Amino acid sequence: MQTLGELTYPILCTYVDDIVTVSEQEIIAATLLAVEEAHVLLEPSGSLDLAAALMYASQLEDGKPAVVIASGGNTTLEALYQMYGKV
Repeated sequence: MQTLGELTYPILCTYVDDIVTVSEQEIIAATLLAVEEAHVLLEPSGSLDLAAALMYASQLEDGKPAVVIASGGNTTLEALYQMYGKV
């Protein structure tokens, strides 16, 4: 089992209100949505925040901003084609 580091855990306890999980399918859907709608190619791990925001959008407070950090372009067209096959 993986654990959080001694430096990271206190920061999370101070600043993070909640931690959510998303499925691999939701990550793939978010990655493809970024390509199709925003014309941004993200690696799947860089789409985790977007997947969570989409999955839990109805639970976000109205009028309050939500920040999504989308990162990484460490992927290939072949991987992107494979993702389309999984949708």
